[in-house]
Amino acid sequence: MHFKNWTIAAALLASAGSISPAGATDCNQPAPTLDVSNQASYFDFGAVPIDSRQQQQLIDFASRLSGRWSGMQTELLCTGHLKLPMETATQYQVDAEITGQHNGAIKLEAEKETRRKVKIERVFLSPTFSDSRANRPTGSVTFADDNSIVFSDKYHVRNGRLAHAALRNSVRTVEELKKIMLIDDTLTIDRQTYVNGHLVSQDAWALVRR
Repeated sequence: MHFKNWTIAAALLASAGSISPAGATDCNQPAPTLDVSNQASYFDFGAVPIDSRQQQQLIDFASRLSGRWSGMQTELLCTGHLKLPMETATQYQVDAEITGQHNGAIKLEAEKETRRKVKIERVFLSPTFSDSRANRPTGSVTFADDNSIVFSDKYHVRNGRLAHAALRNSVRTVEELKKIMLIDDTLTIDRQTYVNGHLVSQDAWALVRR
């Protein structure tokens, strides 16, 4: 299954159509940072601190994002066996609040509703903090321009639940790629999660300021 790229979030919210992750790929797709000729390097990494200039940019960006938001999220999960994954897509209506920390961490807390259930999700939109029960994450920050930022986190986890049964009860390397774009009062978020270098989930958010 492949998805269409982002369109303008305001148009998405005004229409009855669904939203989809930008640059979406198939389940089990290799991470863009995985070097197939030297795969060991993907699992052997150290802390990459954020410098003071990047941290100040994060603080400024976080202040622009802070507030209440509403819109839609489409979530795709890869389930089943690693070698024969199945894709499950769910679309949510979202009410969210974004807060910025003094060190540049950006936290999104959302109430997500479908026809069948309501759930709460907390997402850290920067590598300064991590919402996982993991070792200290490493991360990188890239500002494409004043309105667009890309975060990359990579860390090791042990135990815990995963959709892929073959990956449970083992030490895993998790990588999260998050792209955030803010244009006026429209916010789009695209997130992809890789485990041991292969895609296990992705989601897209299209939000407008309340």
